[in-house]
Amino acid sequence: MNLNRLAAPSLGLIAVLSTAPVSAQEINGNYDGYACQNDFRSQLALDIAWPVMTYFESSCTVTSSAPGVTNGYIVSCSGEGDEWTGQVVITRTANGGLILNQNGADVTYNRC
Repeated sequence: MNLNRLAAPSLGLIAVLSTAPVSAQEINGNYDGYACQNDFRSQLALDIAWPVMTYFESSCTVTSSAPGVTNGYIVSCSGEGDEWTGQVVITRTANGGLILNQNGADVTYNRC
């Protein structure tokens, strides 16, 4: 499995982005790429307990900052019997959500 498999098709959402640095305390929590529902977790569920990012079928641990990339991190991931490394760039949205760019693909997550 590679990090590109975590990315989903564009949701067609427009978000106002924050350029402030991401802090672990601000982004820890539960997110979903679809509408958040109390009793349902979609395949775009994401839980962050820094430095661990847990997806529907995989988990990534931030191992370091990506050199020269604002809010960019090197991650070590595992899931579905595979292990891989990659890079993620995290951007906060004005409504409390996140945009994760994983190897060139953006996925928007709503804070639940």
